[in-house]
Amino acid sequence: MKTNGRFHQSGKATIWTVVAAVCVVMLGLALVLPGLASLRRSQRIHYSVVPQRGIQGAMILFSQGNNGFYPGFNGRDLTHFSTPIGWSQGATNGRDVSQRFAILLLDYYFTGEYIISSNEAKTIWTWGTVTAANYSYALLELPNIQAEPAGAAQNTELPGRLKEWSNTINKLAPVVTDRSKVLDPTLKTASVYVKGTKPSDWQGAVVWNDNHVTFERSPILPATRYGQTDNTSDDLFTAKGDADAFMSYGK
Repeated sequence: MKTNGRFHQSGKATIWTVVAAVCVVMLGLALVLPGLASLRRSQRIHYSVVPQRGIQGAMILFSQGNNGFYPGFNGRDLTHFSTPIGWSQGATNGRDVSQRFAILLLDYYFTGEYIISSNEAKTIWTWGTVTAANYSYALLELPNIQAEPAGAAQNTELPGRLKEWSNTINKLAPVVTDRSKVLDPTLKTASVYVKGTKPSDWQGAVVWNDNHVTFERSPILPATRYGQTDNTSDDLFTAKGDADAFMSYGK
């Protein structure tokens, strides 16, 4: 009987040991899983930052044969830039983000999957017209200017954003960013990394014109400079004029 009693108590001890072990495992998972989620987000951010920096690098290479300017503007106007073989975008308009991406795609600076964020389901471009369904990133919005006659000297001062659409190596001028997932008439913005529609919910990578990259937790940047204009509290998705940060995705 004593032996049976000892065996019975040993069985109870074994059950409590298992329960305790399960609790320890569950507690460990509760501590580890948020860290893994954060790690996965960090990896997604990394995979997005690398191509954005590469896009700006491609624009710098392109500028070497385009009067120093990035795709869509030739230093004179926004409608007579050279188009690659296979151009299918219709009438040229350098303000159109899809046309600027099309120039780089058709000239083989990168392939279609390179300009799609790992956080989004998009259609990989292979040939034909480029649309917003084929890319994930925003480019600097270009102010509209009047075209000058062919061969005429540039006798007007370029707006600040057009000045920075060139290889100025300006560390205070964003030129490529993660797009705003939501941009409605109330100016709410949201990030491809998080859910939400409040301005504070946007976060994303910002590529500056000297090719360094930062990851910003807000669309409002403390300081930018376009041309000779210095800006403070500059919202990436709200234009105050032609010489501040204003990122465009759809046009």
